[in-house]
Amino acid sequence: MSAACVPVLVRSPFWMKSTRSTFYKGLPFPRSVDWSATTLRLLPEHAEECAADDATWMSAWHASASMGELRRRVLAAYRAHLDYLNNPRGVASALLREAAARAGAGRRAAGNRSAAGKPPMARRRV
Repeated sequence: MSAACVPVLVRSPFWMKSTRSTFYKGLPFPRSVDWSATTLRLLPEHAEECAADDATWMSAWHASASMGELRRRVLAAYRAHLDYLNNPRGVASALLREAAARAGAGRRAAGNRSAAGKPPMARRRV
């Protein structure tokens, strides 16, 4: 991404269906980086003719005018949220945004348990 290379996410259709997963699961900073706007996604099939179609699709994308805009978005996302050498604050902000979202989800879950008659989670001081 630092060289404006567009990530290509390849997922197995069977795996995505069986795990109810998305293309973006496991990618860093999903609340900061719009992965749907900065990646190409591919669900390959095992048949030979499908593999040839996939290669044709990738070649067409690579040569398209849209690729320049996509590369600009990739580079902007990298510089804003992933470039720890030139923008450590961007990385720190993205990390804190993820931590705050997870903490908020934990508080909401604790509140739901409390409302159901169970005690809320105890907070530890460090």
